[in-house]
Amino acid sequence: MLFTSIYNGLATGLAIVFMGNGIKVLMQEWWLDGQFVHFTLVALIPLLFMVSLFFTLQIFQNVSMAIGPIAQYFKNLCYYSAMLHILPTFDAPHLLPFAMHIASYLPACAIF
Repeated sequence: MLFTSIYNGLATGLAIVFMGNGIKVLMQEWWLDGQFVHFTLVALIPLLFMVSLFFTLQIFQNVSMAIGPIAQYFKNLCYYSAMLHILPTFDAPHLLPFAMHIASYLPACAIF
């Protein structure tokens, strides 16, 4: 299953909460002193959103890798070969441990 979209949605929601908290602080400062100069920081919200999105994505991905599902690491997929393929016998059996463990991309995998 693909859990990445769930993790990305949760991280985006958390980044939006952070931006909303920043706007709340600006509103409180404006309420206290009545100056509108604080609202110039609103222009930086898209940049701050991108930066906070990076960090929230890292938090969710690290937590999900620490406690999340790990079944995908034990089966062969299109781009990742977790299980060693049966290798043909070589004329020199002493070279068998040095055979490269690679996964090749097949266009037919993209359909699934």
